Amino acid sequence: MDAQRRAFLQLKPPHDTTFNSDMRRHSGGRACLRATCGDVLKEIHSWVESDAGRLLWLHGPAGSGKSTLSHTIAEYYSRPNKNLLAASFFFSRGYLSNSDILFQTIAFQLGLQHSVLQQAIASAIIDDMTIFDTKANHLERLILDPVSEVAPFLPSRLVVVIDALDECNSDDAASDVIKLLATSLSSYSPHPLRFLVTCRPEKHLYNLFMQPSISPVAYPLDLSAFDARRDISLYITDELGELLARTLPFWSNFRRDYSSQHQPSSDSSNPHLRSGFKKSDQMAFLGLTTCTTNHDEGNEGCNFAARARLLSCYYRHHHSTCIRTIVHAGIT
Repeated sequence: MDAQRRAFLQLKPPHDTTFNSDMRRHSGGRACLRATCGDVLKEIHSWVESDAGRLLWLHGPAGSGKSTLSHTIAEYYSRPNKNLLAASFFFSRGYLSNSDILFQTIAFQLGLQHSVLQQAIASAIIDDMTIFDTKANHLERLILDPVSEVAPFLPSRLVVVIDALDECNSDDAASDVIKLLATSLSSYSPHPLRFLVTCRPEKHLYNLFMQPSISPVAYPLDLSAFDARRDISLYITDELGELLARTLPFWSNFRRDYSSQHQPSSDSSNPHLRSGFKKSDQMAFLGLTTCTTNHDEGNEGCNFAARARLLSCYYRHHHSTCIRTIVHAGIT
């Protein structure tokens, strides 16, 4: 193994930080359902191609779909016909909450994606072993400097996805990452890297993004500003379709029990799925999206049954017309 390769491997990234890691796959991490989140994704794609701040802050409350959108963006830009994903880092409680490893991990992924960058990063490590001493060194000397150095050999845009920053080891650590990104990116212009950062709009982070020193390089995107009613309708249809296809015996009992308590609506057309939702109800629905499927033998039916009961309870409480539409018109 040559000296440059040995130097590069000193970055020692942890496993399971990427959007497509085994840990995320086993914990239910997935992309947006097809044909959903269109307006949000269009906004993000436009930002990638624009010069409207190299740091996009995608924020929304817990369960609003931030990680799903991060996964979707990372997956989209990692496709062979795009190949614009520089790196992805998905924070989670536990050993993946350490912000000290964030920029080293991004540098490692960058080097794996582009051999010319791997050489530049390795050379920077060989030239100065104190490069590992601070997070500022990690960002500037392991990422921004090497990318600037070899920019003519790279795509004009490279996307870095950092998900759930609010789950890193402390509030101060999350704030430090934002400050460092904003300060450093403002000193490197033009630059191909675009950083997508997602987190909840916690007060200390919201105030930080609003500061005059950070707002010029940050592009805020508030998920609550987007109408999710159509996406909810599509999600419900997809979930119930999957339940029907895989648990026919359960659905037969469900339909019989439900039909004995509810008479068919005189109007059972599908538009109820869209018109039934009020804006105030959309956040109440978010809990449903956290139900993941356990495919272990012996547990599948139970988990599908639990999801169906949860869907049923939601509609009975909020929109009984919609569940009657599904049960009496679409599920036989």
